[in-house]
Amino acid sequence: MAGVGGLVVAAANQTSNTTGTPTPADTTPSGDNPGSAPSDTSSQSSDTVGTVAPPVTVHIETEDSHDQGGAVLEDYTAVDPPEVPDVTAALKYSWLKNGYFTEFLPDGYYWAYVDSSSDEPERTITFDLRQTYWGAESCRAKFGDGPEACLDDYGVDDSVTGLLKAPVADMIFVSLPTLVSNESGSRSITPANWWPLVNTNLATVNIPDEDVEAVVNGPYLLTIIEGKVVAAEGIRVP
Repeated sequence: MAGVGGLVVAAANQTSNTTGTPTPADTTPSGDNPGSAPSDTSSQSSDTVGTVAPPVTVHIETEDSHDQGGAVLEDYTAVDPPEVPDVTAALKYSWLKNGYFTEFLPDGYYWAYVDSSSDEPERTITFDLRQTYWGAESCRAKFGDGPEACLDDYGVDDSVTGLLKAPVADMIFVSLPTLVSNESGSRSITPANWWPLVNTNLATVNIPDEDVEAVVNGPYLLTIIEGKVVAAEGIRVP
């Protein structure tokens, strides 16, 4: 089980509410993907950062989720911020064609920026993917100790970049980081209501009935399972 903010991606032996067709656990890509973790179908831990092997169940974990049958969270519900891995998933030139990722990306957590949006023939968001080293130790191991390296304790590797067009209909969970001094927090928003914010190029959005703003145009941690972006969690950076 991998806990990602308010999202729980759990390996399971059931097929209800799964994302796609279950496949054997030993088919999960590994080795050259630093953002991956060994397969674990035990569902015993909720704090692992890494990929999970299918079959998987994706649901939003709330205090009353059992009573509501996993109902979708209301917009701007407070949720945990994403747990960014020390190294997000790797990217390869061989997966690119004309600047777009055409191969199914391995299951994992990817660093991304919003590039554009479209509603023809379906609503989509195109992400600009990079690999990122999060935290001073991980970042300096990659980029060194120079004065300009690892400002704000993270670094983005631009050696391989590419665009990924993701249908909004595939997304299960989206969260936006809040702009509150000395606090880290996020607010959930349904993917259908997130798309118009992106489409109108909003930098931030005011949370209704609160003196709080949430960031729309910052970086996101994408959860990709079986080639689909199932979650996009805004990352608060300085």
